[in-house]
Amino acid sequence: MDKKKFNLPSVVAISASHFFHDVYSYFLPPALPIIKEALKISYSQAGMLSIFQRFPAILNPFIGSYISKKPSSLIIALSIVATAISMCFITAAPSYVVLSLLILIMGLSSCFFHIPAPVMIRRYSGNRTGTGMSFYMAGGELARAAAPFVILGAIFLFGITKVYYLIPFAAIFGLFFIFKFKKDENWNFNAKDIDPQKKEELEEPFLKVIGRMKLFFFTIFMIMMSKASIAATLNAFLPVYLTSTGSSLWFSGISLSVLQVAGAAGTILAGPVSDRFGKNNTLLVSTFFTPILMFLFLFLDSSFLMLTIILTGFIAFSPAPVAMAYVQEASGKNHTVCSSIYMMIDFSTIAISIILTGILGDFFNLKTAFVCCGIISCFGFPFVLLLRKSKHVSNK
Repeated sequence: MDKKKFNLPSVVAISASHFFHDVYSYFLPPALPIIKEALKISYSQAGMLSIFQRFPAILNPFIGSYISKKPSSLIIALSIVATAISMCFITAAPSYVVLSLLILIMGLSSCFFHIPAPVMIRRYSGNRTGTGMSFYMAGGELARAAAPFVILGAIFLFGITKVYYLIPFAAIFGLFFIFKFKKDENWNFNAKDIDPQKKEELEEPFLKVIGRMKLFFFTIFMIMMSKASIAATLNAFLPVYLTSTGSSLWFSGISLSVLQVAGAAGTILAGPVSDRFGKNNTLLVSTFFTPILMFLFLFLDSSFLMLTIILTGFIAFSPAPVAMAYVQEASGKNHTVCSSIYMMIDFSTIAISIILTGILGDFFNLKTAFVCCGIISCFGFPFVLLLRKSKHVSNK
């Protein structure tokens, strides 16, 4: 395999795995109005579900160290199936405790998926890492766009308690993915037989990586916090917000899909644009316009609602592939450990944003919570200015 060549079939296959995984993992937001009514849970309890989903992210560095010695295709395939099984039962959960347990299981399997997948994308993207990451992130965003139709369609066709009919699709794709990449990977599980050069890279201590790149990862954290305060909040609460203002469940689901399609378009374009015009410039544009568009969404006349959703989705989601490519390029020797740290940052910022929004929504209302999220998003711009400097420091 030519390491400098962009391997389109492999990049598309990995991006498709992201699509399959995230379709199932994103069943909760569109189904949340139904679950909220059935279990009589509050906004805070709904936000707490994100804590259970993101809590396993604290184990990311250890998971990354462990799975770096295992075939990535196997880990990814098993993660897709585990996520599908757990999420296909959330609408049948008899209590909040059972629902939380299912979400926790999904969060753990999501960690096992999202750590090796970007590393595989980098491996098959050659010298076009930004473009590869855009394909990968687009798979996730398209999955989030499709998820409302998939889960609501399954409920309509099979009933609330029989969404598990969707599980075989995950299993079939998992088998395809294993056979697609098995020939390119080492399936020898004996650690003594690992390539010596790769083994040396894997043995770099996690704390040493953190020490070397602490300024860089702090800067990435603040940028991702800026992104999550808008993108993650709308992902989690847009259907609930729209239904609370009088919109129907189907209109709310369609609006969420429109947001995700716009986000997918943004992520697809962000990578190639960043490869051509620079990652910093791309992030500067995104972090500048995202809070402005959020405020327009909240305060413009309702006739502009769909337009502002489209524009906000297009801009707010675009930093993800750029930041991920930045991390992979700045990772030095150990791409897997750095990928796990990035995913820990990504998941934690999403959890913080959603929990904060849920609490503010209970104390005030969701519109006030969204305004606060827009204010938080404004702090991303100055940290983008620091990103290039922090990257140089981390590589010294």
